[in-house]
Formats: sequence, C-alpha cells, structure tokens
Amino acid sequence: MDIKAVLEAAAVASNVPYTSQVYDFKLDQWGLRRQPGESFDHYFERLKRSPVWTSTDTARYDLSVSGAEKLNQWVQASPNTYYLSFSTERTYRGALTGNHYPELGMNAFSAVVCAPFLGSYRNPTLGIDDRWLENDGIVNTVSMNGPKRGSSDRIVPYDGTLKKGVWNDMGTYNVDHLEIIGVDPNPSFDIRAFYLRLAEQLASLQP
Repeated sequence: MDIKAVLEAAAVASNVPYTSQVYDFKLDQWGLRRQPGESFDHYFERLKRSPVWTSTDTARYDLSVSGAEKLNQWVQASPNTYYLSFSTERTYRGALTGNHYPELGMNAFSAVVCAPFLGSYRNPTLGIDDRWLENDGIVNTVSMNGPKRGSSDRIVPYDGTLKKGVWNDMGTYNVDHLEIIGVDPNPSFDIRAFYLRLAEQLASLQP
C-alpha cells in the first residue's frame, strides 16, 4: 500500500475526539499526531506539509530497490553472527505472457491485490526483470535469500552446517507470505513443526 494512502487513513482515523481515537498510527516523529483540541482540517493541512512525503528516512524508501541498494552498501553481515534466510513462493509462470500468477490456495487478499502486480512488473531502468516475477503474494522471491544489489555479503546454500558471517540459504518453500508467518494456516504445511525445527537448530548453535 502506498504511504500516502496510509497517511490518509491515519488522518481519517484521527477525525474523532483526541481522547477517543480507535487506533494510534505512531507517527508522532513526523508531526502526524492530532493534538488535543486541534480541528481535523488543521491537522490534515499539517499532514500535507509533513517532510515524510520527500524523506528517505522511512521504511518505504528502505524497502524500495534504490533504498535497499544504498543500505546494502554500508550494512554488512557481522562475522560473528549466524544468518538464516528462508525463501517462499506461491506463483506459477504463465506460458503465454511469462508473468507469474497466484497459485490456487494463496491468501485471497494477496492473490487479488499484490501477487498479480509483483508477477508482471518489470522496470529495465531499475534492473527489475523476469527474475523478479516469482513471489509469495507480498515479496519478490529473488530478494529473500540475502542482500544482493550493492552488497558484498555472501549467500551460501545450506549444506547441513550453519556458517557465521554469511547468509545461509535454507531453501525455498511453496507457501505464501501469510502462511509462513502463521497468519493464514496452510493444511499442507505444518507451521508448528517448521518453527520447532528452527528453534531446535538455533538452540544447538555454538557461540
């Protein structure tokens, strides 16, 4: 969802008396909290003048291709830390278009709103080509196993032994984004067993 839509929602949510707001979007650092006694019109005008619209100090920018590349240029893997990456995908490639489409069973919201866009968006200027089309309904699969653009970190396939200072690529799972985090259960994927194995694996690591 575009950040503008989120902030507009924040403004709407604040169109109630200050003391009875249903949800606090925690945007105080941008001056986007309605003050006691402040009218909605004044608050909304203040919202439109917020520096958040052009700032690069936001998660929205950090998660963009350009923002991630800049972060990757200075954020490096610690040689004393284990990094594990798990990739997910829940789309299939169309024979005629080459685009990726949601598989049957993908979360309905992701299948309708996000997956079709991710599965068809290409931008040669940014280097977004066919490799980016496979996705899990929320995130492009190609981006999941570790940092790439601008990064000097190494991504290595897991061979049974976890290694420090590199991204241990633990493989790709055929589940969507909400299934892997346990929000939308998948009968064919035992989420409890998945996280139990991970917990046991982490508990066995040597400092």
